[in-house]
Amino acid sequence: MFHHLLVPIELTLLLGSLVPLMLRAMARHRKRLAASLPELFDRLQPLSRDGLEVVAGDMLEPTPDKIDLRGEARIEPSLTWTLLGGLEGLKVLEKNAEVLIDIAYFLQQWSTEAVEVTEHLRLSAQDIRREIRWLKRSLHRRGSDVSVPLRLQRIAGSYYLMTRRVIALVAISNSAMLPRLRDAL
Repeated sequence: MFHHLLVPIELTLLLGSLVPLMLRAMARHRKRLAASLPELFDRLQPLSRDGLEVVAGDMLEPTPDKIDLRGEARIEPSLTWTLLGGLEGLKVLEKNAEVLIDIAYFLQQWSTEAVEVTEHLRLSAQDIRREIRWLKRSLHRRGSDVSVPLRLQRIAGSYYLMTRRVIALVAISNSAMLPRLRDAL
């Protein structure tokens, strides 16, 4: 008899855990729909564009003078960290990645291409969040991990490609807003 009660109890627990997730997703959806494109651009926080381009470019555009014999980028780890703005810069980069998704989501109203771009951005933002979580944990441990500079470059490269995708999407969907987006980035 007790066994028959377990199924409704398990279903209640499952639904009880899913409801908050659904409510959060619905609130995020309403927030995305409520913002205008200029408001979304205003949510982008300043980030060193030059620093980002140097770090991302070192990974995305390898040249013989940038690669050592092991195939690793030659930019110094401390310089990479500085160019990205340290931990604060990574936090800004992570928040901006979410805003870029919101911009693409907003543009889905006018552009069918935005659906695919939004999914690319969402996956890139997940990668960025995962790498930043790893870096934060790594900072609390003693010693230096050789993968830190490579992870920083992956974060920078992913974010840089996100910005390029959003710029291309805005150029297709609402080219009049392109200068404002470039200024915000």
